[in-house]
Parts: sequence; C-alpha cells; structure tokens
Amino acid sequence: MLAALLLRAGEVVSVAALAEAIWDDAPPPSARNTIQGDIKRLRRLLGPASARIVTRAPGYLIEVRPGELDSSTVTELRAEASAKAHAGEWDRAARLLRDALALWTGDPLADVRSAFLQRTEASRLAELRLDALEECAEADLRLGRNEACAADLRALAAGHPFRERLWELLMLALYRAGRQGDALSTYQRAREALRDGLGIDPGQRLQDLHARILAADPALSGDPPPAIGQGLPTGTQGGALAAHREAPRHLPAMLPDFTGRHDEASRLRDSLTRPGCIAVIAGPGGVGKTALAVHVAHQLTARFPDGQMFIRLGGATSPVPPADLLGRLLRDLGVPESRIPADEDERAARYRTLLADRTALIVLDDAHSATQVRPLLPGAGGSAAIVTSRVTLADLFGAAFTELSVLGADDSRAMLASIAGERRIASDPEGTDGVISSCAGLPLAIRIAGSRLATSPGWTVGQLSGLLSREHQRLDELAVGDTAMRATFEMSYLSLPAGDPEPARVFRLFGLAGLPTLSLPALAALAGTPVTGTAGAAAALVDAHLLESPAPGRFQAHDLLGIYAAERADADETDRSRREALRRLFAWYQHALNACVQEFRAMKQLVPLEPLDPSVPAPGITTLADALEWLQAEQANLVPAVMLAASEGLTDSCWRLAWLMRHYFDWYGRWGESVAVLEVGLSAAETSGNKAATAALSNGLGAVLSKLGQLEAATDHYGRALAIRRELGDSKGAATVLANLGVVEVASGRVASAIGRFTEALAANRDLEYRFGEALCLTNLGYAYEAAGRLQEALAAYEEGLAIRVRHCSLNDQAASLHSIGALLITMERVDDAMDYLYRSLKICQDNNVGYGEGLTLASLGDGYLAQGKAADAHAAWRRAQDILTEIGATEASAVRERLANLTLPVQAQPENRVVVGQARPRTLDR
Repeated sequence: MLAALLLRAGEVVSVAALAEAIWDDAPPPSARNTIQGDIKRLRRLLGPASARIVTRAPGYLIEVRPGELDSSTVTELRAEASAKAHAGEWDRAARLLRDALALWTGDPLADVRSAFLQRTEASRLAELRLDALEECAEADLRLGRNEACAADLRALAAGHPFRERLWELLMLALYRAGRQGDALSTYQRAREALRDGLGIDPGQRLQDLHARILAADPALSGDPPPAIGQGLPTGTQGGALAAHREAPRHLPAMLPDFTGRHDEASRLRDSLTRPGCIAVIAGPGGVGKTALAVHVAHQLTARFPDGQMFIRLGGATSPVPPADLLGRLLRDLGVPESRIPADEDERAARYRTLLADRTALIVLDDAHSATQVRPLLPGAGGSAAIVTSRVTLADLFGAAFTELSVLGADDSRAMLASIAGERRIASDPEGTDGVISSCAGLPLAIRIAGSRLATSPGWTVGQLSGLLSREHQRLDELAVGDTAMRATFEMSYLSLPAGDPEPARVFRLFGLAGLPTLSLPALAALAGTPVTGTAGAAAALVDAHLLESPAPGRFQAHDLLGIYAAERADADETDRSRREALRRLFAWYQHALNACVQEFRAMKQLVPLEPLDPSVPAPGITTLADALEWLQAEQANLVPAVMLAASEGLTDSCWRLAWLMRHYFDWYGRWGESVAVLEVGLSAAETSGNKAATAALSNGLGAVLSKLGQLEAATDHYGRALAIRRELGDSKGAATVLANLGVVEVASGRVASAIGRFTEALAANRDLEYRFGEALCLTNLGYAYEAAGRLQEALAAYEEGLAIRVRHCSLNDQAASLHSIGALLITMERVDDAMDYLYRSLKICQDNNVGYGEGLTLASLGDGYLAQGKAADAHAAWRRAQDILTEIGATEASAVRERLANLTLPVQAQPENRVVVGQARPRTLDR
C-alpha cells in the first residue's frame, strides 16, 4: 500500500489502482473496505506523519517533501548533471550521476509483494538506473576514463544484452582505449545476442558505429563526445561513413526568472522517465503552461539524447492541421521535402518510424484538441511528449495530466521580485501586496506588471498598485508591448463552441453577477435556460479553463477572468437582458432562502416572493440538513447579492433578499453582516414605498442592534416599526414589536415596564392564535420575571413556553426554552435537574449547528459544573463558550471572559465531564 502511494507521490491514487496493485487482476468484493482499513493502520504506524496521507476523491494521496523520495532525487540529480555537462563541468556531472546511482541498494521494490508493481514500476525504476549508468559512462568517456569505463560497460552489456546503447558505449570505450579489435569483436557479440535472443540484426546506429570503427574513422577518437544527453558521435546517414545525424534542439530559451511550480515540475519529470509517456499540462491562458513545459524539457535533455522538438499547434483560434504539423516534424527529423508523403496517415507512420529508434522529447504547445494531438504522438520506443493546452484534453487517454492553477502569494512575490528587483519590491510591502492581489496569481499578469516596473524606474510599486486597484481599468493596465491579459482571455472566449445556451453567454452572465461562486441552478436562473442545457455550457467553460469547478455543480473564476467576463457582459448584453438576468437570479435566491427559513424557523412564508423563471426548477431544499448545506455553500454570496441588487436599482429584489437573509444571519449569529444587509434592504424598501417591508426591516434591524447592545438605536427602529404596523392595522406585527421593546427594557433595567409589554403582547398573540409569538412572549416574560427575582413565576412561564414550542415551533426555539429553564434551575440551586435541561439544549444546538445557542448553553453548563464543585469542567465549558461567542461577536462573551478570569483551578485539575463540542459556527438563538 505504502509503496503504491509513494511511487505516485503528490498524485491521487484511486482505490481501483490500489486494488490492482495489491491483488493484481483479482481484487475481492471487499477490496474498498480492506483498503480503508489498511489506510487507517498505515496512518497509525506513521504516527506524527499520518497527516501526509490525504483522502481525496477518488482515492488517496501521499505528500512528500523535497529530498524524501529517492526516485525524485535521482531525477533532480540527473537534471543538474545535464546542466553541468552543458557548462563543460564534466567531472562535476560524473560525480552527480554517481550520487544518483548510489541511491540504489539492490533491485527496485525487492521487498514489495505486488506482481503488478513488479511488472510496471520495478521495470521503470530499473530503466531509470540504466539511463543514469549510460549517462555516467558518457561523462567518463568525455573525461578520458576509457579503460575503467570499458570494464564497467562490459558487465552491464552482458547483463542487458538487448540494450544496444550499452554495446555502442562499450565499443566506443574500447576503440578510444586503443583496442580496435576488441571493439569489433564486441560488435559481433552484440549481433549474436540480438539474433539469438530476438531474431533481429543490430539497429542502424550500432551498424554505423561498427562501420566507422572498421574504417578507423579519426572522428571517433579525435572528437570528444558532446554534452550529456546529446548522444555520442556514432551514427551515419544513409549508411555512408560521415558525421552522425544532427539531433534537433528546438526548445525556446528557459526563462531566467522562472519561479515556483516545484511540485508540478517534479511530477512531470518523474512521469517522463516512463518510456512513451504523454504528459498534458492544461490550464487557463496566462497561467504559465508553456513556461513550465520548456523548463522541464530543458531539465530532461539528458533523458532524451536524440533531440527536443518544440512546435506550436495554434490553439483554438488558429489550429494548424495535423498534416501540416507532421510535415514540419518530418523536416526537423531530416526527411527531405521530396520524400515527405502527401497523405496524413502516411506522414504519421513515417514520423513514428523515425522516432522508433530514438529517444526524443516532443513539446506540442497550445493544442486545440485531442484529435489534433494524436497523430503527433510518438509510437514505440523511448520518446515522449509534453502537450500544453487551454482545454483539458480529457479524451487523450493514457496521458499523465497536470492541471495548472494560479501561483500562491509567496511564489507571486518571488516572481515579481525577480523581474522588478528584490530591493524595490521589499521597500514597499503594501504596494507589492496590492500588485500581487490585482494579478490574481497569473504568471503572465505578474510578468507584465514586473516588466512595467522594470522599464519605468521612476515609478513606485505603490503607484502601479494604485493603477491596478481600479477594477474597471485593470485589464487596460495589464498590457506591455504586444502582450496583454485581455487578448489572452479573448483567445479562449472567441473559440468557445456553439450551444444552447451558448457557453459564451453563460460566461458573460457569470461575470455580470460578480459573485464569488455560482451553483448550476443559479447559472441556469441567470441564463433563463434549463439546468441540463446550462450544465453543458458550464462544462464547456470549465474545459476551456474560463471557469473552474471547485466542487460538483459549483463554478468560479479568478478575479481577472471575472473582470473580463463582466466586460463582455457590458459589451455584448443589452441593458434589458442584464436586468432580466439579475432579476431571475435574485428570484431564485429568494425561493431558496425562503425554503431554508421554513426549515429552521418553522414559519409560514415571510414575504411575497418574486416568481421563478419557468425554466428553472424550485430549489430542492426539503430538510434542515438541506438548508444548512445550501447556506454553507452560498454564504459568501449572500451579502454581495444584496449589495448587487441595490447597486442595480432592483429595490424589490433587494429588500426581499435582505429580510430573508436576516433570519439566516440570526441563526448563525453573524450580527455585523445582518446589520449591513438590513440597512441596505431598509433603504430599498423605503425607495420602493413599501410600508410593510419598511416596518419588517426596521423591526429586524432593531433586534440585531439590541443583540449588539445598541439599545437606543434599537428602540428608535422598534418605535418606527410599531408606528407603521399600527397604521397598517397589523396586530400580529405590532405584538411582535412590543415584545422586542420589552427585551430592550429588561436590558435597560426597566423590568416592571417590560413585564407590562410582554403581558400585553402575550394577550395579543393569544387572541390571534399565533403560537410562535405566544411562546416567544412567554419566554421573554420568564426572562423578565427572572430579572425581577420572581423565580417560580419565571419557571412557570418558561415551561409553558417550552410546551408550546415542542408542539408548534422549531428545534432552535425548543433549545432556547430548554436553556432558559436550565439556567434558571441553577439559580434555584436545583443543579442536577438543570444539567439535564442544558444537556438537551446543547445536543439540539450541536446537531443543528446553532453556534450562538451552543455558546450560551456552554456558558450555563460551566455555571452548573462550578456549582457541583467541578472547577476544571467549568473552565473547559466556559473556555469553549468564550471562543464561540467571541467569534460571532456576541455581547455575552465578555461575561464569560470575566468568569474565566475569576476562576481558580486546582493544580493539575482535569475535567471530569468532558463536554463534546463541535467547531464553533456562527448561528443565532432567539430568547
């Protein structure tokens, strides 16, 4: 198991692949469960390193650090040796290769009992060692170590008689040692081994070398071999005694400021050690696909001595036909124009034949499709290919895929510094952060920004940051010479396929919404098209890397693409189509939020909703779990949606969204966000002239301000809401406001007045048979009685409220009553009874993610533990309560903090009753 994971370190190994590695072709029906158990045992054995094994669909991934994996170290040492050889440092190159070879201790995977891994990975690792041995021999020949090299190569060739490269090196070593006869005799042994074992003659390279030795070609002894990976001068053309064929070296120059991508580069190097590997690098425009491909290709020149070819495929906007590309590749391989076939299939066959006895690397840059790429891939032999593309090329089966994403902040900073200068970047951290943020981690954007700084020595980093901070002109600023981010994005946008709906239109509307992420139904609402059709358009956008899919059915784009999408919406959509799209989106959000409120507040529909577009199905929220899952996924969108509706003048949508969201924010205890949306929603309701909405939002804003301790402002909003509701004849609404005013009065010390208000509101709710309001008034009346020291009356009111809530209200409300009773019973010195109520309240809060209620209940549990003499348990409960209440900004956090400060724990005290709590999540609990 561990071997299978380490052999593909940094990559997800599917459960199916693990099963194949363990049981070969016959995994048992229980394979998945067995693997899960083995992973658990392996994590236990790894101890502190257990976190290195990560569960990630469809299997598992193991994380390794640089230098921990021998195979990766070997690849890096070989790459460094190649660089030293090209610089003429042959002795250093030989030492590096010997360091790499020293990492082998016996046969690869000798202790691993897996027939599958022995067949596949063991042979690959053995091949890797032979490659390194051949490269080391080349370096030794360059250094004139001919006799020693011949001795080593003789043993290697005997052990691997079908590896012609070893015979070539041995023959050349013997010839250069002055042993022409032994060199010719070695050729005869090689021919006999190949004929007897495989029934074939030696390849052309070996035959050419034999002919040149036979003719005592002075070039063999007079010319030193070229750099590692470029091949020794052993070939001929057409069988004539002449210079060896020239290996194509077409790679563009490496970027001197190439930054980051260490993990991706390491995985690519490891993958490309496998003969015939096809490595695909996919990602959006400007993310650095070509730079990474060229960087890795330069590092692997030693692995591919017969050349590195680089050819641009034209991308989506101007794809070059495969036949034309094959013609170019054949010419690069030395085929005269007159001998290049006209037919595409014949060209492909000739191309694969030429590569069959070579070890070359082909870099196919900016591919349009798998159909374009397939004829250009090498066939049998040791050659490999790197393909870059803006589309995923998921149908290029058998390829090793690397999905390239944006750079992190550290790599972005390092890249900017390498271009603009380290001192300049370090002198203005704030400006640097602004530039990096505006570039959204895209290497091309960072390169453009760095180039503008490098060519404008009078500019400060802060000045460029200021220019880039203006979102509407950011893409204008990210341009230098003939390179521009907008043009990069446009290439992908203009090449999108047709469809219904058009992917290009869905992309534009995504930018119009400007929300962090959108679900598939939300995209469908924006487009006004069925979900199934919208799914196809979204898939095309993900395939083109114009959108990302961080989770199934959710879509996002990095900031610069979002800005470009919004630009296209402004340019290609009419004012009417934009407003209609947003109205459809906001209607869908209203229906989804309303469904959530019904689940966790057990209320009837709060406001009349705007109608859903006929093509968009209603949100499938039918349980509390559905509601909580939806709200968790959408939480980053909610406040921006209200602000967007306000900025677009869609006032009816704005106040409806704000009112519905208020209940969500109360549930989570997110008071600051609640105030923000309620203030904007209230302004929208006033603008639309809707008095009922104005009263509702004023009442809601008063409730939140009361939670925040802003009692005077809360009273003002309650007073306004009460006046409007009385004007409208809304008795139920007026009773609700009266109850809320009573809460303010209790907090202000006017308990007698509050009892009068609660009593009046209670009578009104009973007359209206409004059970939710009746239970709330009873709970608040109990709160007032408790403040007045009338404890028995308080307990009676709480218990009556709980009975109503059990029959008619949500679990959230029941938890509130249970907590109130438990806290009161502690005051009444009935601690054991109190703890039962509080445990029941805590369980409801934890099961339903009610963070505010969880915090309050834990605080009361701490009181109970202290009354029982369990100071350590009290400390643990209060500490957790403080964390939760502080995180959500609840005013009660200060009181808990004081309790902790005043608590003295016995030395080495440990909690006797450990309260199991989940991670704090902001929720609300009405009281």
